[in-house]
Amino acid sequence: MRHLTWVASLTALASLTGSSASLTSDVREHNGAPALYVNGRLTSQVLAAPYRPGTADFTDFLQAGQSIFDIYLRFRWTAPEEYDFSGIDQIMDAYLKLEPKALFLPRILLSPGNWWCKEFPKDFTMRDDGTPAGMFGQQPPCYPSLSSAKYRELSHKAVTAFIHHVESKYGENIVGYQVGNGFGGEWLMFNSFWEIRPGGTPPTKFGVEDYSPAARAGFRAWLQEKYATIDALRHAWGDPKVTFETAAPPNEVERYTSTHGIFFDSGVSSRVPDFFSWFNDTVADALIENAQWVKELTGRRKIVGAFYGYLWCNFPNLSVNHTGHLGLAKVLRAPDVDFIASPYTYDNKQIGGPNNSQTLPEAVALHGKLYFNEVDTETNLHQ
Repeated sequence: MRHLTWVASLTALASLTGSSASLTSDVREHNGAPALYVNGRLTSQVLAAPYRPGTADFTDFLQAGQSIFDIYLRFRWTAPEEYDFSGIDQIMDAYLKLEPKALFLPRILLSPGNWWCKEFPKDFTMRDDGTPAGMFGQQPPCYPSLSSAKYRELSHKAVTAFIHHVESKYGENIVGYQVGNGFGGEWLMFNSFWEIRPGGTPPTKFGVEDYSPAARAGFRAWLQEKYATIDALRHAWGDPKVTFETAAPPNEVERYTSTHGIFFDSGVSSRVPDFFSWFNDTVADALIENAQWVKELTGRRKIVGAFYGYLWCNFPNLSVNHTGHLGLAKVLRAPDVDFIASPYTYDNKQIGGPNNSQTLPEAVALHGKLYFNEVDTETNLHQ
């Protein structure tokens, strides 16, 4: 979809979200617990996830009686306002040919390509030495800073084009949307997750972001809002010279060096805790903003949620402080977030292992939201 055709689609989108023909979904209380309703009817909350290429897994799930599918609908974002949705159509058309009444909960991932760092050289997430932050996979890494106003502007346009395309073609089969960013669309930030592939080398910097100009400015604005006066900032940081204009995020060594055992003692300085609070707030704010966009784009007629709240992610992460997932309370209070999802802890992934969540399912339910527990283990049929 090129820029010229994109402008012309806005009127069509407005009529689409106001249409009464499209499928609707919402979360209501049923027997004292949140439940999924589709077109006003209580609906199963068991979803299947056919992730391997092709339709073999989809067919297996259909034969097992599944009718709602949790799928990635990735699209190519090739330039600031240029998108390729042909891959989406290929997936959806293949599934619907097999079962026209199947329902889907697509995952959205607003990830631009390597063109982002070339086009906007100050708007990608950076380590403390100014290098691009990232993990295994994309080399060199190139991921947008969530503090970048340019990224948020263009990602809004991207998700608008995506929702228009999907709703206009497949709206009757779409239950809702799962907004995503970071690693795998799970809101784990780009430098916070360490997994060494066989034969790979460990990262030299890990869990160290975001030091981009946009992030530094965002951190200072957050401090201004929190402390209001320079005297309050100086007292909290134990620094008689710091100002709102000079306040800098802690570097890699500082953010790993606690001041009271494993803790950061606020009596010594709140600088590092402030940075972690700001960083996690920024991720939570972006998630909530994405959910709000999708709610508005669908006329508030479909559920929206996200992976979030991994409070004890058991991959080799240094600390949950670095992931961006500590804004859970803020996300749970957000009216435009209808559900939270998380995988179970992966150290129990063997057949017969126990299942325990990485987040707080009861807290999710107490806020009137659905919780989806992703169980992506192998079964006895795995070969």
